[in-house]
Amino acid sequence: MSWLKITLHLILLESVLGQTNLTSYVKLPPLYNFHTYEDGLSSPSPSTYCMVFANIKPDNRSEVWQSIENFSEDTHHRFRHDYLVFGLSVAKCKELLLNTTTKILPNEVIKTKVPSTYQEVIDYYTRIYGYNVYDQNLNNFLDTCVNHEFQRNYNLTLTTFVEYCNDPKKIEPKANIEIVAFALLALLIVLNALSSAYDYNLKYYNDLENPQRGHRDTEKCDSLETQILTSFSVGRNFNKLLAKSTGGDASELDFTYFFRFFTIFFVIWGHTLMVITAFPLENPVFIENHLYRPETIIFQNGSTLIQIFFVLTAFLLKLKFDKLKPITTITTYTECFLVYLKVFFQRYFRILPSLALLLLFNSSLLKNFGDGPFWRHMVEGERTFCTKYWWKNVFMINNFMMEDSCAHQTWYLATDSQLFELYVIVLIITSKYPFTKKSIYALLGSLAFIVPGVLTYIYRLDASTYLRPEYYRYLYFQNADTLQITYNPFYCNLGGYLVGIICAEIYTKSVRYRDLTTSLAKYRTVQKIQIPFIISVLSVGFGLLFTGLFVVNRNSKDGSIWVALYAACYRNIWAIFSGFVLMSMLSKFGGLAYDISNCGIFRLLGRLTFQMYLWHVPILRILFGSHRHPIYLNQFYVFCQIILAIILSISFAFVLTIFVEYPIGNVINIFFKRAFNVNKLHAENKQFNEMNRYTT
Repeated sequence: MSWLKITLHLILLESVLGQTNLTSYVKLPPLYNFHTYEDGLSSPSPSTYCMVFANIKPDNRSEVWQSIENFSEDTHHRFRHDYLVFGLSVAKCKELLLNTTTKILPNEVIKTKVPSTYQEVIDYYTRIYGYNVYDQNLNNFLDTCVNHEFQRNYNLTLTTFVEYCNDPKKIEPKANIEIVAFALLALLIVLNALSSAYDYNLKYYNDLENPQRGHRDTEKCDSLETQILTSFSVGRNFNKLLAKSTGGDASELDFTYFFRFFTIFFVIWGHTLMVITAFPLENPVFIENHLYRPETIIFQNGSTLIQIFFVLTAFLLKLKFDKLKPITTITTYTECFLVYLKVFFQRYFRILPSLALLLLFNSSLLKNFGDGPFWRHMVEGERTFCTKYWWKNVFMINNFMMEDSCAHQTWYLATDSQLFELYVIVLIITSKYPFTKKSIYALLGSLAFIVPGVLTYIYRLDASTYLRPEYYRYLYFQNADTLQITYNPFYCNLGGYLVGIICAEIYTKSVRYRDLTTSLAKYRTVQKIQIPFIISVLSVGFGLLFTGLFVVNRNSKDGSIWVALYAACYRNIWAIFSGFVLMSMLSKFGGLAYDISNCGIFRLLGRLTFQMYLWHVPILRILFGSHRHPIYLNQFYVFCQIILAIILSISFAFVLTIFVEYPIGNVINIFFKRAFNVNKLHAENKQFNEMNRYTT
């Protein structure tokens, strides 16, 4: 155990040594410096307000510059303190320069050879706002304004770039896409109102004819006309959202809703911290010091929690596929192809409407949900790129094309859809040719380990994606080779789906598993066994997260075989661990944990996770983008923002699930049943429609 103690001491020593020397830190220029936004707007003659991105020119003679350089070298834990953001009121600048003899010199942003990262940020802003420089006179004036005070305080010079200016006198006309968005919103409201009225009328007359029939959710709508006309019924979809799971497998799988909500909770937690690094901070040292703390690895290494979604989706896909048995050894190739088309497109068209609504919202309506000096910075990229490059998201390829894409969180939908396509093909092949199953599973299992490990070693990548202060500071992923090469691509996430499918095989076909479940049944209420089991599972889970302490920030230019091995194993081991927990819950083994997972509240929250995943990022942009001043961070503030983001995401998701996802999903299900001539008994359809809620 001595090696473990030594390692832990070294980690703690690094944490202590990494803490910021506040005496030196306070001498640094603030990363964000804003003129008061309200003063310019409330004056008799409202003033233009501009966001200016600046780079400090190196000066080795300056002690301040030497401190800036020393702090900025640690890119794993520190912001670049030579990159500053200013919010400048033109009126305030005129007042400052009124009694000075400073000459307005040409802005050197074009003439001076600037650092590549700085130029990369400028190029990004240029692609968003569609210009090379602002009005040259204004650009030079703001450059002089910001340098006047900066040189006086720090004896250093800035190279500047005007990101954008807000002119209160300028009223932007509504674009055509906004009109389309409002028209679609009105259409959805009308459809929900008319369908609800029809459903109420139908229930009213049914109650008159059959008083004993009870509530509307027990009514049978067998006719095609009634099914279509009640698809958008708010009452019917509300009851569907709250309904208990019915039918064999569906009711046994209620605990999976808890795991879906558990995963989305930590996704929102992580994304909240990531967006905070992109917002003006009064005390960025809070973030920097926090990244030195060992417990931060739970967040840093927690990105792999997304494997839980992959495991659950594959597990339920396999269950449904085996239950319906659409492919047998005598199925023709044409029929196999038609089954593939039906399974893929039914799922794709269930996802697409909600995704399209998000893209439309980002490109048209999001900009109307706030204002302030930093508002356009938070939302303009989404507006521009959702308008120009919506097709990346719609065709589910944005996980390979993250540059200049919008709705970054939807990389998961693209990766999951690609994995879904691949494994549907695998299920079709193994159903038609059962003898290939072990070979295909072995091949996929090998690739799941080999591909991420080899890519990590060749490209000298990190073992996983780790949040660094500059990683998302400008609202795009910077130095994100690990994200784009090994985290997002479907071929580096093969393990989660494979584990889910193998778990389904064991659950439905393994005699040993059934015997084990039977033998464990007598221990389900024995607390002396259940409590240590729960503690052991939690310890293993947290232990896996903490293993990242041995490899985080350990990559080198020459590559590391140990980092590559960790990258090959970590997410796959996490998927296997998720599969173990899944099988334990299927055995009803877990005592209190199993009971909590089956609570009705998690059934509701679990059904909202799809919309929560889609909409939590716009909600975060709205939450932070409307601040008028840099924010002061502390633990309580961050915690409150995370909880607020989750509550708002749940609220948004609740409305959108009832008014958009379920209604359109009802119509799509009706279409595919008719188009592919799928005639099943009503009870069977009800059972598998319930299972559909898990896999979409």
